[in-house]
Amino acid sequence: MQTALVLGGSGYVGNVLVDELMQHGTRCINADLVPPHEKLCLYERVDIRDSNEIRNLLKKHRPDLVVNSTAAVPLVRSEKLFEEINVHGVRTLLQECLEARIPKCMHISTCGIFGIPRMVPITEQSVPTPVEGYGRSKTKGEAVVREFVDRGMDITILRPRSMMGYRRLGIFHVAFELMRCGRTMWTFGPGSNRIQFLHVRDFVRAVRLASLRPGAGLYNIGAERFGTLREDLEQLAEAAATGSRVSACPRRLALGAMKTLAALRLSPVVPYQFLLYAHDIYFDVKRARQELGWSSEYSNAEMMIESYRWYVDHHHELQQDTDQSVQRVPLKLGMLKLLKYLPI
Repeated sequence: MQTALVLGGSGYVGNVLVDELMQHGTRCINADLVPPHEKLCLYERVDIRDSNEIRNLLKKHRPDLVVNSTAAVPLVRSEKLFEEINVHGVRTLLQECLEARIPKCMHISTCGIFGIPRMVPITEQSVPTPVEGYGRSKTKGEAVVREFVDRGMDITILRPRSMMGYRRLGIFHVAFELMRCGRTMWTFGPGSNRIQFLHVRDFVRAVRLASLRPGAGLYNIGAERFGTLREDLEQLAEAAATGSRVSACPRRLALGAMKTLAALRLSPVVPYQFLLYAHDIYFDVKRARQELGWSSEYSNAEMMIESYRWYVDHHHELQQDTDQSVQRVPLKLGMLKLLKYLPI
C-alpha cells in the first residue's frame, strides 16, 4: 500500500485530498500545525519551517508520496508569513525530501502568481505577473521547486483556479450571505468578464492522477464549463430563489469604494481579490486533459449552487464553529455587511 504524507492536511484542500487518496487505497498521514476539523487519518503536528520536525516525520513514516498543500493565504495579510511558509518552508521541505530520497513530491501552487492576467487563456508557458505579496511568495516557491527538479527530484506543480465545493467559504461568504438574504449581487462593471472557478473534488482528482505520473510536471487546473460572471451569478440567483438579483455597479465606483475600505481595514477582502472580479481570468487545461486523462465534472454555476446550498443549510452553526481553516469559516464582513441593508 502506498503511503502519502500530506502537509496542510487540516486545511480545506488538504482535507479533501486526504479523503480522495484514501478512497483510492492510499494510506495517509496529515502533517499540519493545527489538528483537523474532521479527522480522516493519522495526524502529526509539524511545522513546515522546522527541518528537524520534517526529517523525523519522514524517517518515521517513510512515505512514497509527499504533497505540500501548506500555504499562508492572502487573508493572512502577513508578508513575513508569506516568505516563511510559501518560500522558505518549501525549501526546507524539499531539502529533507531530497535527503530522504522521497520518490514523488507534489507542490500545490496558485493562480495568484498571474495577478491580473494580461492575456487569456493562461497556459503553463504564461509568465507569472504577481501583483501582491502572496502571489510573489508563491512565484518564488515555484522557483524553489524548479531548483530541486534540476537536482534530480520528481516534483509536479499544480496550479488551481479559485475553488468551491462542500464547506468552502472564505471570500465567497460575502456573495452567499447577500444571496441568502435576497439582496442584490453586484458585479464590477457589466459582469461580461469570464472568471473560471474549480470544484475542490475536481482538483484533488487532478492531484491524484498527477501523482501517478512519473517525472516532473506542471499543470493548470480549472473548470472546463463556465460563462461570464453575470451569467454564472444569474444561474445561482435563479437556483437560490430568494428574490436576489444581479446588477452592475460602475467599475470605477466599486473599485474605489473597495480600495478605501481595504485601506481602512474595514473590509475582509484584500485589494488583489476584488480586482480580479473585474477582469477575465481562466486557464487553458489542455495539458491536464492530454497527459493526465483529467476532465472537470462541475461547471462554475453547478459548483456555486452546491456551495451556496451547503451554506444555507449550515449558516446558523458557523459562528460557533471551531474550524481553524480560513477557507472554511465565514469572514468578518466589516462594512460589507451594510450591503445587506441597501434598499435595492
